[in-house]
Amino acid sequence: MNRIRTACLLVCLLVPAGPVLAAEEGGCSAFKWPLAREQAWLAAAHPSVSSGDSTPKPEGALTLKLQPVDKVSFDPAPDRKPAAGSFGATLAIGDVGQDGIYQVTLSDEAWVDVVQDGVKVKSSAFSGQKNCPGLRKSVRFKLKAGPAVLQISGAKAEQINVAVGPAT
Repeated sequence: MNRIRTACLLVCLLVPAGPVLAAEEGGCSAFKWPLAREQAWLAAAHPSVSSGDSTPKPEGALTLKLQPVDKVSFDPAPDRKPAAGSFGATLAIGDVGQDGIYQVTLSDEAWVDVVQDGVKVKSSAFSGQKNCPGLRKSVRFKLKAGPAVLQISGAKAEQINVAVGPAT
């Protein structure tokens, strides 16, 4: 019986179960769709914009400087009421070139809405992971050609990295 306990102890000490379990429970490969393109965009140098600014097209990454949510004019209001003391921003997207599924990927925890023609677009899919460095969530929206507004709310920090592009 003592040999069995010793053998079990040795196996438990020699097999690194922690990293194996962690890989299975989440991480960058555990998102519902591939985000390698977004990781590359966010790892490369990208522009920094402020709340209320605009970007000409929905493809690439940027750092969005946020404001206290009570200073941001959301129209319409976010689906989820932002917590007091949190941060947010709006970003006008000049032209969604063609109808299709687009994804908005955030580096940190925050709520994201997309507005077209004054109406919030219902998200079509969501994927999030808490243990992927630089990526926290990705949300898909079915957009039509034309302008759109990205609304970020409920962020805990004064800036967030955002990647926007057609779904892959």
